[in-house]
Amino acid sequence: MDKEQADEDLEAKNLSPWDPVHALESLTDERRAGLDEDEYALARRLLRENAPNAVLAIVHLAQNSSNEATRLKAAQYVVDRVMGRVTEGGLLDEANDPFTRFLAQCVSEVGENG
Repeated sequence: MDKEQADEDLEAKNLSPWDPVHALESLTDERRAGLDEDEYALARRLLRENAPNAVLAIVHLAQNSSNEATRLKAAQYVVDRVMGRVTEGGLLDEANDPFTRFLAQCVSEVGENG
C-alpha cells in the first residue's frame, strides 16, 4: 500500500496521520494544564491509554503480516503473554496454566464420554 492509499484509508476512518510534533505539543499543553505527573507517571498513563491499540496492532500482525517471521513472532508474543513462556521443562507455571487446565478438561471429558 502506498502513502496516498494509506492517507485515504485514514480519511475514510476519520483519522489523521500521526504527527509527532503535534503529539509533543499536546503533551506539553497537558503538563502546563496542571497535570502534576512526573515523566514516569506520564509514560505509564500513555502506555495504559494506548495498550488496546497496541494489542490490536500485534494481533493484526500475527494474523495478516505478509512476512511469515513477523506473523510467528507476533503470535508467539501473544501466546507468551496470555499463557506464559515455555521453557525446556514445560510451561513456567504449569499448575496455573490455562492451556494445561483446558487440555486436562478435554482429556477428562473424552474419558467420560468415551
